[in-house]
Amino acid sequence: MPDQLLYRHFLDHFADAFFLNDDCGQLLDVNMQACESLGFNRDELLLKVQNFSKNYDEQALIALWKLVNPGVNTVVKNHHTRKNGTIYPVEVKIAWALLLALVAKNLRSSCTAIPSHRRLSNSSANAWSSWTSPERQRT
Repeated sequence: MPDQLLYRHFLDHFADAFFLNDDCGQLLDVNMQACESLGFNRDELLLKVQNFSKNYDEQALIALWKLVNPGVNTVVKNHHTRKNGTIYPVEVKIAWALLLALVAKNLRSSCTAIPSHRRLSNSSANAWSSWTSPERQRT
């Protein structure tokens, strides 16, 4: 199984929602549970975390991510807004990784985030985009 298919299979079978985003909140990748919990398809969901984060606006999220240090996990309570407008509580776990990633767990059925490199360079973003692109996944 090629690496990108193994990666996709691995993420899509997480029990919790997984969000990978840059340090400005732009989502780079999500898994199927993220789509299902928020009611969006994958393409619709590749937007900014701020679009579904109820308790934190863009500035508050960026400030929160900047406070996270390598090797330290931070857990925050939040609410997510689904596509249909319903709101549900989540717990987000934030920890350093290569990129900022969020693993979300619905508290009714909790949310987890894994931040990463605070400054995602254009070359890293482009490399990530090409590595996870649908065109590459078909090859």
